Amino acid sequence: MFYKKIVSLFIISYSQMAFAITYGNGWSVYDNTPNGATVTVVEDMDVNQSVAQLSGLAMDNGYMLGSLNDSQSWNNTEDKILSWNMKYSEEFVIYIKLKTQKGDRYLYYTPHNQNYGRSGDSIYIHHGLGLSAKDGTWRRFERNIEEDLKEFESDNSLISVNAFLIRGSGSIYGVEMFSKNNRVIYESGDQGNHWDIYDNTPAGASDIAVWDDETSSNIMTLNGSGMDNGYSLTINNNQNKLLTWKMNFNEEYVIFVKLSTQNGVRYLYYTASNDSYGGLEYIHHGLGVSSKDGTWRTFTRNIEKDLKEFDSDNKLISVDSFLVRGSGKFDDIEMYNRVESSNSVLILYDTVGAFGNIGKENAMLLENLLGHFNLDIISKPANEYQPNDMSGKRAIFYIGTSYDAINQYAIGSASRVAYENFYRDIATKDKKIIWMNYNLFNLEAYWQDNNLLNTTFANRYGISFLDVSQLKYNRVYYKNTELYKGVIPFATPGANTQNCILEEDKRYACSLELNRINILNQNQVDVFATATSTINNGNTPSSPYITKAGNFWFVGDIPFTYMSEEDRYLAFSDILHDMLEIPHQETHKAIMRLEDVDARTELNDLNSIANYMGSKNIIFSVATIPRYEDPLGIENNNVSTTELLSNSVIGTRLKELYDAGAITIVQHGTTHQYYKSLDDNVSEISNPYNGLSGDDFEFMRVIEHADLSYSYLYPVENDSAVWAKARITEGINIFNDIGITAFAWEAPHYMAGPNHYRGIKELYPVQYARVLYFPNEDSNDSAIRNKFIGQFYPYIIQKDLYGYTIIPENIHNIVNVPNEGYRSLLPADTIRFAKKLKVVRDGVASFYYHPFLGTGYLQQIVEGLEAEGYTFVSAPFLVE
Repeated sequence: MFYKKIVSLFIISYSQMAFAITYGNGWSVYDNTPNGATVTVVEDMDVNQSVAQLSGLAMDNGYMLGSLNDSQSWNNTEDKILSWNMKYSEEFVIYIKLKTQKGDRYLYYTPHNQNYGRSGDSIYIHHGLGLSAKDGTWRRFERNIEEDLKEFESDNSLISVNAFLIRGSGSIYGVEMFSKNNRVIYESGDQGNHWDIYDNTPAGASDIAVWDDETSSNIMTLNGSGMDNGYSLTINNNQNKLLTWKMNFNEEYVIFVKLSTQNGVRYLYYTASNDSYGGLEYIHHGLGVSSKDGTWRTFTRNIEKDLKEFDSDNKLISVDSFLVRGSGKFDDIEMYNRVESSNSVLILYDTVGAFGNIGKENAMLLENLLGHFNLDIISKPANEYQPNDMSGKRAIFYIGTSYDAINQYAIGSASRVAYENFYRDIATKDKKIIWMNYNLFNLEAYWQDNNLLNTTFANRYGISFLDVSQLKYNRVYYKNTELYKGVIPFATPGANTQNCILEEDKRYACSLELNRINILNQNQVDVFATATSTINNGNTPSSPYITKAGNFWFVGDIPFTYMSEEDRYLAFSDILHDMLEIPHQETHKAIMRLEDVDARTELNDLNSIANYMGSKNIIFSVATIPRYEDPLGIENNNVSTTELLSNSVIGTRLKELYDAGAITIVQHGTTHQYYKSLDDNVSEISNPYNGLSGDDFEFMRVIEHADLSYSYLYPVENDSAVWAKARITEGINIFNDIGITAFAWEAPHYMAGPNHYRGIKELYPVQYARVLYFPNEDSNDSAIRNKFIGQFYPYIIQKDLYGYTIIPENIHNIVNVPNEGYRSLLPADTIRFAKKLKVVRDGVASFYYHPFLGTGYLQQIVEGLEAEGYTFVSAPFLVE
């Protein structure tokens, strides 16, 4: 068979690779022997767009998108669907390079009707695209890569799709990967007959499932008197926008898709024509004259887009039915929502004016939060934007922190032109934009003044800027849950409450303004969250807080300001899934970490906690301090004392629990305190309290003031990565002596320097903690350099700015006897935090607990979280 010749002649090997010639459209010639192979971008009149024309000596030359080098490849781990459009009139082979659990694999596709699969232990798996794939007409192909792999290697699993390679000369465009969300199959030929004959005049029409040799599957045949008979398939789908089907017709036909819309019933209808035109109730789109050439073809239509192309102010409610006039064959009729394949995201932020510094700070917080998703993130100032920077991006975030930013730059300046380029690309590139806070009015004005696309921002999206309201907005409602909007829950000593409003009992509302919008066309807009006020005597109207208008999202302020466990930060964190179109399963897990366990922990306390958690079959983590230090003898009759965990009964007990699988270990620093020498004075040994393990800071120099506020001066040891790594290694060696291994680390009091974090990451790629970030760590001014921002997370972060995987802690701990000026935290608070966290579809309720508290509070928390629908799991389970 000819396909075997293809395998023997053109099997891919690195030794055959000629020098890769990379073209601007992403294609390269990976095999240029014999010389002369080219990739040319040309306009194709049949499809009215640019296509890649691949020209060489038949299958002797090879062309590629992606790379055979893993570090430069697509490395697409998210998406499973690969589609492309091609026009070939000669033999070809398409190879898809995969990384799988069992090593590299190549799926390869040829113009054959048969699937030859895998031979022995070969890394090559064959599927046929049909003889008509080389008939010289444009054809669209869509393959589920994971299914194509598993069809002939069922015990393997796909890790990533890395490259698209093709041998043979022809034209190709639209090579892309995506995921299908909410997929519903209405007809596959294997599911029985769901069709009805709605017009059987003249009599004799039939709808029968039969075997089709060409597709090697069951298909539906509709047979009657041409277009005199009609057939229908019920859809009733109000969730999905994309409709796809396969068909084989050799006569005239009409396909009707019945819709319910905001403006009444509409029919989209499709024929074997090259033209599209609108109407009132009926809207026509052509599928091309070749769609009735008697070969199998695949069509995918964005139903909402097909409606709005000729009925722009309408809104799709549901797709109700699929109707056909004409005799022919159908297969694989389904609807789904599409998740974009690009994993690249662009963050732009303001840097101008008195508050120019906070743009970068908020961009860092956003980038960390986006670390929940598998994304490639570029973050830079908006005044460095270049034309087309948003091309190829899944989404573009703009953080407007400087009011009227563009007008703070001189006309004609490079910075002002950068903003203008950004605004122009928003209008012309049709990309997903997430606009946060200020300056929507600047975009609107520029759009209108320059008559971009002969329309306005308001007409395009159905919203317009209203004002920056000062009506004391302090609450956000999302998923029927009240959340704070920039509220300090409890102002501790030294808290800056300037320009804030006291709500009650040291709770201050601080982020009071709201960028408001007018909704001009309800049919174009979805409001995800609203903002209101509890402190303005009912004079503040409910207003949109997070709004979606087509592919333009608007957030009414910066959701990171004054973030807390009950803040609108949670709503934003959840809606990121919708903004990015990356669906994560609704799941609510809970984890517990036992805190500050060292050689001097009371054995009875540890056993009580372990026994209770064991009775609940809950595996918990233990934040363990390897070396106990009491340099001032606070707990040891004024005698300086050191005790290793490996020489203690606690170490022995932890080993028993560890071996039994009852606990996992987190390294909580090495000593959980810091001093240089016993010869230092007491104030230098105390950091800031007493030098005692579990009390003091280990990686940050801290001073406590008379009013019980704190100054966090600088990371110790000049923020040395080498010192930090050596310090943690000492603790690891103590663990090794016991025979236990930690899966993560946690900085004492959640504080370390940026290079401390980086150095320790070489030992522990996972942190189980809240984390500090330093926006100006390269500054020569130590006061600026050591300024930090902190962040907690509602869910797992795959990669933060340091490169860590972060297991969150986000619902605090029990503080039954607070220090003066600080709040108590009891089980009711922990449970309330967890209840608010449920607005995040894949949130992880994570708290820590001290052994000396006994089991009373712990039981209340565990049972309270379970009552809220949380399931307790082991923390490592979340990142395995």
